[in-house]
Amino acid sequence: MVTDGDRGRAAEGEARDRMLRLLGGYWHSQALHAVAKLGIADLLAGGPRPVFELAARCGAHEGSLYRLLRALAFLGVFEETAGRRFGPTPLSRLLLSGVEGSLRPAAVLGGEACHWRAWEGLLEVVRSGDGSAFERAHGRPLFDHLGSDPEADALFREVWRGFPEVDAAIAEAWDFREARVIVDIGGGDGGLLRAILRRAPGARGIVFDRPGEGDPVRGSPGAGALSARLTRAGGDFREPGLPAGDLYLLRHVLHDWDDDQAAAILENCRSSLEPGGSLLVIEHLLPEGPVGSPAALLDVTMMVLTGGRERTEAEYRRLLRRAGFTPGEVHPTRAGVSILCAMKHR
Repeated sequence: MVTDGDRGRAAEGEARDRMLRLLGGYWHSQALHAVAKLGIADLLAGGPRPVFELAARCGAHEGSLYRLLRALAFLGVFEETAGRRFGPTPLSRLLLSGVEGSLRPAAVLGGEACHWRAWEGLLEVVRSGDGSAFERAHGRPLFDHLGSDPEADALFREVWRGFPEVDAAIAEAWDFREARVIVDIGGGDGGLLRAILRRAPGARGIVFDRPGEGDPVRGSPGAGALSARLTRAGGDFREPGLPAGDLYLLRHVLHDWDDDQAAAILENCRSSLEPGGSLLVIEHLLPEGPVGSPAALLDVTMMVLTGGRERTEAEYRRLLRRAGFTPGEVHPTRAGVSILCAMKHR
């Protein structure tokens, strides 16, 4: 017969196992960082290979590489077979380079010093409630650092290109066909606008972001059909003079900033947006009350990297009203982000 004591000990054992898995999370991220940097998934794209060949191809120590791959095979990232051979799995294919939706850039970024060192400062930020852990670690805010470190900047930009399914989910969750000129503020490589313009054939699009991203059309699927309707403008969305348009997009922009800075960005958008135009705030919304959400983990990430924060719907509505917008409906997407519409008064 199972007693209450037996059930209690079983629950304690399960809790201990779960905690040990959580404590070992950095083992996994650093192991994935190492194989991503070495390009192991690319070497296995054609099928299984012996570890001595992999080591020779990527310039690693054979015995040490075997130990690393064996551990990741236990986690399902690779498949180990007889003769110290390793092959690909569905997980390892997510680490391929140069393919749409690859998570290799994210795996590399997770172990790079500019990112890793920032997380070391989490405790002090929690104690002080001031600034970001990144700024404490590097002596300057994240975006200032990226502006002076082209390699880190390119890696951060590449990470954002790894989520085309989110672009598609946003494009299908809102009817963009009535817009004439859509301006994606902080639009990166233009992936979201490309997805939107395919559904809104009568609209033009402008990607507005820091200089250096390049042509938002060149090299993208369907580039020829979009070349006449999609352009790029470089600049700082914190400064006056944003491109004119009747629909502005702010996707994962406001969460990078504290309330005062976010309100200032919104006010800047309002001053350039055409009268009667709309603004779409696209973010992960924190639920009200004690409800678990992945956005809570993203909120801590913002505390570490930028000093910004994730917010509830009510908090975004307050920010929008503060900046002179009239908030409207919220449209959820299948990708977990939500679209909060706001109108500029005529």
